[in-house]
Amino acid sequence: MLSEVYVEKIEDYISENYNKQISLVHLANYVGFSSYYLSKLMKEAFDINYCEYLTKIRVEKAKDLLQEREFTISEISYKVGYSEPKYFSNVFRKMEGISPSEYRKRFIKELA
Repeated sequence: MLSEVYVEKIEDYISENYNKQISLVHLANYVGFSSYYLSKLMKEAFDINYCEYLTKIRVEKAKDLLQEREFTISEISYKVGYSEPKYFSNVFRKMEGISPSEYRKRFIKELA
């Protein structure tokens, strides 16, 4: 099982770098484990694999940004680590069940 120290180190690193292209290998090197071992430990600690965890964090950050009107959806996709806005929209829809623009509209309606 992954110790609390490593869990916190992983969470902090991903939270600070979610907007960059960070691979499992890169994270494993940072933490000091092999990528295979880290992948196995993350699955045990978080109940999801590395890619799913990173996607979850990126979508949560995107939801925060969508609640503001400061950035376009394309800008938000880049800010949360996606190089293709269309791919970001597909991932967001898969995770949330609605598109980023629908999410923004619903959130704005709830505030009105």
